[in-house]
Amino acid sequence: MNGRLANARLQFIDDELMRLPMVADQVFDATWRAMTDNVPGLDHHERGIVAELLQTGPAHRGRLVERFVDAVRRHVRAEAAGQAPAQAAPAAAPAIGLSLLDETEIAADVETSHAIEAIRSVAEHELRELSAYVSALAGDPDVSRDHNPFRAETYAQALWEAAQALPLGRAYQARLMRHAAQPLAQVLRKAYAGACARLESQGIEPATYRTLILPGGKRSARPSESWQG
Repeated sequence: MNGRLANARLQFIDDELMRLPMVADQVFDATWRAMTDNVPGLDHHERGIVAELLQTGPAHRGRLVERFVDAVRRHVRAEAAGQAPAQAAPAAAPAIGLSLLDETEIAADVETSHAIEAIRSVAEHELRELSAYVSALAGDPDVSRDHNPFRAETYAQALWEAAQALPLGRAYQARLMRHAAQPLAQVLRKAYAGACARLESQGIEPATYRTLILPGGKRSARPSESWQG
């Protein structure tokens, strides 16, 4: 990657990282709304869990946002520098039996995987388009690999790190992941689309558009799709 392209990619990353606090605010606001709206359809046990989350979560909103933003920034900057991201120190685990602790950690892994799948499903088109734009910034016209550091895995892991800021047991933290997965996916769908719109407005041509091969061996650019609106 030449210096100009490297600088353009780093500028894009810095611009998106500046918007992270707003994205995190939207994620948790949408999560509280979704949980409140879903209460009538929950069974008695789940209602009790959601009631505890709604009582505790908003009161610690600032900490949740801070942990989420810090986790995404740490992962993205490490990848941009070609390094493995450092992991945040885990919150103190509740004093429970080893077997139960293992079960709750497994539940957290399951909910993280579900969050990844939710993002990939809801924002599939936007993720694919953003990957094409960032590949252009990386000087990879054939999109030989995914150069976009703002992946579903990054956000899902950040959500789990944020959930651990809640002063509740692991089971409650994992349940927050479950209820936040769809709101996170919907917010990221708009965030990815906005990033594509900004790159398009800067005159960036998505890499896959330049490599579309038509019958007869002709190369042609696909008409640019507008991300406005």
